[in-house]
Amino acid sequence: MINFFIALFWLVLGLGLIFIPGMDAWRIRGTELSIGWLAVGLAGYNLLRWWLTVRQQRPRRHADDDNPPAPREYNAEFDFTKDKPEPK
Repeated sequence: MINFFIALFWLVLGLGLIFIPGMDAWRIRGTELSIGWLAVGLAGYNLLRWWLTVRQQRPRRHADDDNPPAPREYNAEFDFTKDKPEPK
């Protein structure tokens, strides 16, 4: 759960650095890219970590869990494990 809150922090910080006027000093040297994009990338990384943790903790469901097999009925005519009676 902590990864989700860290992701929200990075997202707010990153979007603030990108869209708030006057943050032109926070640019990557030699480019026109804001350093806020790095914070947005860190937010995405933490969201991925949070999602993988939640997914791992969830119990897995299988198709067999919904429909258990029907109980088999015993039919003596189809029981081939017993010895055959001798012909008369």
